[in-house]
Amino acid sequence: MLTKALLFSIGEVSFGLAPNLVVFLFHIIKSLPDEGLTALIAQQHVPQVLQIADRTYILENGLLGLEEAAEEMFNNERAKVAHLGL
Repeated sequence: MLTKALLFSIGEVSFGLAPNLVVFLFHIIKSLPDEGLTALIAQQHVPQVLQIADRTYILENGLLGLEEAAEEMFNNERAKVAHLGL
């Protein structure tokens, strides 16, 4: 990193990439906290993000609709059906 940034923001990490490259990128993103960085990920393919996230936020019509720990979000039936496509 060229700067001393504390927040790394990325959108649609997996869009158009080969599956093995996506796995590699998620491995890197998962290691960012070890370097003192926070990652903010906007992603439509939610299952992968839930595996590496600490917190999750769902926006509904531009407003915060749901906020939970990633593990809780994965087990939230309302979120799974209405928002996560699971």
